[in-house]
Amino acid sequence: MLTLIVACYKLLESIQLWTESCEMITSDGIYSIALCCPNLKNLRLSGISNVSYEAIRALADRFPNLHDIGFIEKWVE
Repeated sequence: MLTLIVACYKLLESIQLWTESCEMITSDGIYSIALCCPNLKNLRLSGISNVSYEAIRALADRFPNLHDIGFIEKWVE
């Protein structure tokens, strides 16, 4: 699902997803963000658990403009 969303919205500059949606995010979804969202500046994900180090590293390597990244244990409103 995340792969489809980011493929359709390549101009995204900010992505924020909370626990209910992040529990299903996989390394493939993170790779999709890295490949499809070249303008990303802000990324906040809460509750992810099945994502590899390599996928996170792909984000770091791919985004020179990524100024704000957060992996939050629990989203607080």
